[in-house]
Amino acid sequence: MKPLLEIRDVSLSYHTVSGETKALSNISFNLMPSEFLAVVGPSGCGKSTLLNLICGMLLAEEGTILMNGIPPSPGDPRIGYMLQKDHLLEWRTIYQNVILGLEIRNEKTPEKLAYIEEMLDTYGLDKFRTARPSQLSGGMRQRAALIRTLALKPDLLLLDEPFSALDYQTRLNVSDDIGRILKKDLGVYRDELVISTKAGYDMWEGPYGNWGSRKHILASLDQSLQRMGLPYVDIFYHHRMDSNTPLEETMSALAQAVAEGKALYVGLSNYDGRALEKACKILNELRCPFIINQNRYFIFDRTIEQNGLKESAARLQKGIIAFSPLAQGMLTDRYLHGIPEDSRIKTDGRFLHAEDLTEKRLHQIHALNELAVNRGQTLAEMALSWVLRDGIVTSVLIGASNPSQILDHIKAMENTAFSEEEQVKIDQITKM
Repeated sequence: MKPLLEIRDVSLSYHTVSGETKALSNISFNLMPSEFLAVVGPSGCGKSTLLNLICGMLLAEEGTILMNGIPPSPGDPRIGYMLQKDHLLEWRTIYQNVILGLEIRNEKTPEKLAYIEEMLDTYGLDKFRTARPSQLSGGMRQRAALIRTLALKPDLLLLDEPFSALDYQTRLNVSDDIGRILKKDLGVYRDELVISTKAGYDMWEGPYGNWGSRKHILASLDQSLQRMGLPYVDIFYHHRMDSNTPLEETMSALAQAVAEGKALYVGLSNYDGRALEKACKILNELRCPFIINQNRYFIFDRTIEQNGLKESAARLQKGIIAFSPLAQGMLTDRYLHGIPEDSRIKTDGRFLHAEDLTEKRLHQIHALNELAVNRGQTLAEMALSWVLRDGIVTSVLIGASNPSQILDHIKAMENTAFSEEEQVKIDQITKM
């Protein structure tokens, strides 16, 4: 899938009688469909300038900006831009303000007008539709400006510090509103979704912000539910083993979360086989529904085979959900011909680094890719199939930046069987 937005080596300077001020220098990144991107930096670093360039209000001195392969222009209908100030027209009512964009574009269709009515009602502005902007609070004005922007249903939504002019409490309220707007379309499918969260690793700074104490476990879950706006999660995991907290305390906290209706099931993450056995016994005694383990597992990382976790899970009939099944992208075609500019190595760099792609590793990846081609699969499909090959691993966690990647990964389920010869070959490759 092609990027929605491509920024390549973009630079811009402001020129005045007193001299030149460099605003942006050699900025490059891609934004894929359905992705969120935050641009962070101090005041004056060029954040607004960048957004003005993207929407076509400014022209770059150097570099290219493409949206779906086409340079943007002022008033581009594909882009919605919410500025720092609400810029509501004081002589128009709130309703007249939120439909302004539709009027300008001659898009006052029944469908879009109904969408506006729905948002006005949902976000508490319906009773103020005939009011003037001067009669509304700062938070209500921001909500009206946001509805005006979303009414156009843009392909790309630009938000330029939309909370900067608000006091702290209003900022929280408006951010909650935006969260609800963005999650609304998904919320109707809640009963068809399995939503999980974890506790046990760097939840906040200071005391009890980590590991496995009762206080940490239960406080973390409460915070997660509040952030997600949910009354419960389907699975609540403890993130990792904690040698400084009795296992009984951690497991009883998980059981309490279920008893209080904040989680339907519990899971464990990054436990070894021995710890799993002990935890499972405690949870059984507490009559707590423990169903699954989350562990790292892929062709190059066989840790759960070596520490007893996979064997114990199979014997106890507990599921395993594998994370990083594609080795942070190494087990895909992304790095077969070098390191792309929009790859995780170039754009993130937290978990996968250029030095991880050694000559040896690249040789292994190419050998595995050849085997995948012979199986009629992509390398990613084969890597996922391999994780699921024996039925002990019940699911995999895939990182997808767009819907097409999900559809491609699902194809792995079409062939999870490996011949003895193929399995031997994979083992040989990983030991090269």
